[in-house]
Amino acid sequence: MLQRANRLARADFKKRVTRRQPFRFGSLLFSEGNAKAAVVISKRTVRLASERNFLRRRLYAILREELTEGHIRKNVRLYPNKQAATASFADLRNSLKSAFAR
Repeated sequence: MLQRANRLARADFKKRVTRRQPFRFGSLLFSEGNAKAAVVISKRTVRLASERNFLRRRLYAILREELTEGHIRKNVRLYPNKQAATASFADLRNSLKSAFAR
């Protein structure tokens, strides 16, 4: 989980999306604001709650790294696809790092 200061609030989800960035395992939606992040995984994407939570923890770990390194400068919403559930941590990290670099 991210620190409270780095988590998106419910009101932040209502802000207008300024940029969409697809990547191999999903898509990133950027909006105006300070460096905050959220991961949204629907039941349609990953059926079992335990698998959704496992994937969410992995993605939050990567986002935490990116936030501390300063690569995230806006609000980010991460929507993974079905392939993200079976991907290795290294593949997820490399794909997200390249998406943030663009």
